Amino acid sequence: MLVSGIAGKDIENDVREQLLSATDSVLKGSDPVLSLMDKRVRDVFRTACTLNMNPDKQHKAPKTMRAGIGKGPGLLAKNELRELFCEEIRKYSTKLGFNVVTDDLVDAAYDAFKVIDHCVKVHDENIFNPIANELKKANDDQM
Repeated sequence: MLVSGIAGKDIENDVREQLLSATDSVLKGSDPVLSLMDKRVRDVFRTACTLNMNPDKQHKAPKTMRAGIGKGPGLLAKNELRELFCEEIRKYSTKLGFNVVTDDLVDAAYDAFKVIDHCVKVHDENIFNPIANELKKANDDQM
C-alpha cells in the first residue's frame, strides 16, 4: 500500500484514506500502538532512573566474591555497576516487549540513570534536601 503510493502507482481511494488516517493519527500522537509504546518507553526510563544500585542491597553475590578476586567487600567497579544495571533494565524492557531495540534502550536508560545519579550527588545538600524539607513543612502545615 505505502510502496504503491511512493512508486507513483494509483491506489484505490479507500486504501488511500486508510493510509492518510493512519498517518494522521501517528502524527497527532493518537495512534494506540504508538501511545502504548510511548508509555512503555517512559516506564523503562522511570524504572532506570529510580533503580537502587546500592551494592549493600544487591541480592546477588558480587562478581569479586564469585570469582575469588577483588578490591574488597562492598566496592563495585564501574563496569560491574553497569553490568548489574544493564542486566536489570534488559530484563525489564524485554518483559515489556522491547526485544529488538533492547540494547539501544538499555544504553540510553543507563545514560539517563547516570545523569540523574550525578545531579542527585552534586545537588542533594543544596537543592534537593531544602526542597524536600519545604514540601514536608507545607504538608505538615496543611494537616
